[in-house]
Amino acid sequence: TKIDEIKKMLSKVNSSRGFDEQIVAARELLTYLENEGYPLAPAFESEYMELMDKRNTLLGEYARSHTFVIENQNALRGLVQKIKNAANEYVQKLSSQINQIESGINLEKYKLRKLPQKSLILAELVRDQDLKNSLYSSILSRYNQAKIEREVEVSDIFIVDRGTPPPPETVWTELIKKAIMGLFLALGLGVGVAVIIEFFNKTAESVEDLQEKLKIPVLGNIPIIKDDKEVPEDLEEIKGKHDPKLITLDYSPTLESESYRDLRTKVLFMNQNTDLSSLIVTSLRPGEGKSLTISNLAVTIAQQKIPTLLIDADLRRGVLHNIFANEKKPGLSDFLISNATVDLDNINKLVQNTFVPNLFLITSGSPIPNPSEMLGSARMVQLLELIKSRFGMVILDAPPIDASSDSAVLARYVDGVLLVVKAGDTNVEHLIHRISQYPKLGDKILGAILNMVKLDVRKHSYKYSYYNY
Repeated sequence: TKIDEIKKMLSKVNSSRGFDEQIVAARELLTYLENEGYPLAPAFESEYMELMDKRNTLLGEYARSHTFVIENQNALRGLVQKIKNAANEYVQKLSSQINQIESGINLEKYKLRKLPQKSLILAELVRDQDLKNSLYSSILSRYNQAKIEREVEVSDIFIVDRGTPPPPETVWTELIKKAIMGLFLALGLGVGVAVIIEFFNKTAESVEDLQEKLKIPVLGNIPIIKDDKEVPEDLEEIKGKHDPKLITLDYSPTLESESYRDLRTKVLFMNQNTDLSSLIVTSLRPGEGKSLTISNLAVTIAQQKIPTLLIDADLRRGVLHNIFANEKKPGLSDFLISNATVDLDNINKLVQNTFVPNLFLITSGSPIPNPSEMLGSARMVQLLELIKSRFGMVILDAPPIDASSDSAVLARYVDGVLLVVKAGDTNVEHLIHRISQYPKLGDKILGAILNMVKLDVRKHSYKYSYYNY
């Protein structure tokens, strides 16, 4: 399987039409080799980052036809060739391992064929003899017992009472028996189906289930949010200007809002014990409620009068500008590819106000062909360091880890990572596998958030009803 994956990546590198596309494909191949523990992968990674930083600087000053740009491009082509040679060498190593295993299998098969045939025949005959001796002893014992019973005199026997046959069963009796048998059969079938479904179910429906499968702290569970709720009177002026599922804007004591405030309290409590001023929120796949969860969480933190900055770091499918009804451009991608200096004046031009006090937003910006490289650049590191010195809490909306390695790149620059898991939908085993592929991401995980949980509101509403007057 590994050989096939590497060959597909090599084919993608070789078939790339443009230079930028080839660089991106080579970076994916290098990331795979690094995860496999290839010895030279860290050195290639360092050389790659250095050349890409230099390329971005040169493209900001010179045209693509300039000598310096061409020299940098040739150096990158040489690095791509090194990565391809390393991949081919790793494929040869894997093929050698396969040949060694097949040789061992053939040797064991040869040894099995060399076992003495006569010894096997003798063992079979001895086993057959023991079986027949046992059968003979059993028949002989029964024969002697029958002879003894026949010789023993039987005392006088007399009939005390004539036996009567049982009454014939009625139609109702037969119907009740069949109904009981059908009931037990249905119960057994239902229990069997439930056991099979539970065995093959790789998702989590509750906090306890997720805690047991994921082996990391679960910070809270968020119920399913319906978008047909009425907007409170004090928010009428912004009605229609934000996502209706942004339910934490007011202080209504609903079950959904209190779930986000409970999550905020746990995150801020972590901040008291560790230096937690920046974090990223990600998920396994799109559609698991990551962006809406991070938006409601940011609103509750801002309501604590903490200057909070939301950064839409999903440069492929950013949606935070829609949730808060802000302009998408200029955004993070526009700043990363620009030549503007990284200082407070330029950052202030990038940060947008929202209708929530103490909450600010940096949108994703224009689409770019190399988001992973831009998020991992030295320019991004400088931007985050300067932003963290200005805001009390910085939260990044990172792409799903099953779609790209952007979250693993960003995890190196923040204090913690929160995982959003969709109840009854996210494949927890696949999530664990993806996390294991990025050790640096796994080390930064603070906990998980179980999203879209189906809760019985009637059982939980009593906890908040006493706030209403």
